[in-house]
Amino acid sequence: MRQQKYKGAKKDAAQGFTLMEIITVLVVIGIITAIAIPNFIKAYERSLSRKARLDLIAIHSAMEIYRAKNGDTPDTGGFQDISYINNLLFDANHQINNNNFVIQLESEHGNIFTATATRAKTGTLLTVTQGKIDETNPSCSSGICP
Repeated sequence: MRQQKYKGAKKDAAQGFTLMEIITVLVVIGIITAIAIPNFIKAYERSLSRKARLDLIAIHSAMEIYRAKNGDTPDTGGFQDISYINNLLFDANHQINNNNFVIQLESEHGNIFTATATRAKTGTLLTVTQGKIDETNPSCSSGICP
């Protein structure tokens, strides 16, 4: 009489993954990574550009408030950096802090001003002028645009 094995019996040999299964999993992970990482980096850079765009819109709004209070825009004597902008336009609780872009402001007495945000790593250049805020102001002339 033959002995029958029942379903719950342990198998004699130890079980594990074959080399082919391990290689297949590693190849699939590599393909997913090759697709995901560049997309993640591009999304990250786009988010940095969006923040810089919002910073430029905040500067534009602050310049409009400054002009409404003082009759015209200040004369900056050329491009000025973010610390100058914060001291001129914002109080201590509402300062612009952007470590990824170089933000500068140039203004003359009257109604003319230009603020720029530049990111050397990607070549992104955003510009806002005294015109009204719309699809073309702030503008992005190069790099990864928001």
